[in-house]
Amino acid sequence: MDLGAIVTDRREAVVAAYALVADLLADMGAHQPYVLTPDGDIQIARLNADYRQQLTGWDAGR
Repeated sequence: MDLGAIVTDRREAVVAAYALVADLLADMGAHQPYVLTPDGDIQIARLNADYRQQLTGWDAGR
């Protein structure tokens, strides 16, 4: 895992976060992360309005 890439590339950071979260969820018997995808995307539509606004700068629900 390239720490420099995680800091500079959002997609790499999400891929790393997905791997960590998926591993933790698997230990608890849960499924894949609800919001993160293994290819580095964040499924923004699944976030609540407050988190969505923080990531996008706008709130589609209001």
